[in-house]
Amino acid sequence: MYCVDEFLSAQQVFACNQKKTMTAWHFNNLLKRLSSGDMSALEQLFNEYYPKAYAVARLKLKSGADAHDIASDVIVKLCGLAGMTVKNPDAYVYTMTVNLVRDFQKQSKPLYVADLQTLDSAVLTNDVSSHDVMDLLSGLAETDKEIFCQHVFYELTFAEIAKNLNLSVATVKRHYAKSCKQLQSEINDCGK
Repeated sequence: MYCVDEFLSAQQVFACNQKKTMTAWHFNNLLKRLSSGDMSALEQLFNEYYPKAYAVARLKLKSGADAHDIASDVIVKLCGLAGMTVKNPDAYVYTMTVNLVRDFQKQSKPLYVADLQTLDSAVLTNDVSSHDVMDLLSGLAETDKEIFCQHVFYELTFAEIAKNLNLSVATVKRHYAKSCKQLQSEINDCGK
């Protein structure tokens, strides 16, 4: 077992959209194998979706421990799908994660929303931790963060994101470009 915080280095988080994701066929095949008790299928699902679920939850929650709980709940819910068919696994898991976070936030008062706004300039090297990346992302407006996260972590197209958020594709592209510009500006400012 590995520590997700170590797994999600800044380079891996931002390079995530260059990595091929699991296909729907592969995902559904793993669910089928899981229904027959194949634990290697569970391991593959875990390795693919736990880090993504954690990253999404961490963006929305102050506590890393709570984000781990949400990501674990996602994996447990995936086990409950054994034998079923999912058309778009990335969108399904993303939606499941967001819904679990919302449920968690409704149950806990005050709401846990990532609110760390600054980074120490010394960490802006190739060794930036996932926590520092999450801090950078927490400075984005909620819609911008949502769009950035769906596109980068779950590799959803702008059209899929637009459908998920009930926005136009042009609006999604505008928010994404704004997010990228703001993140680049924050990185440049901290590096000075």
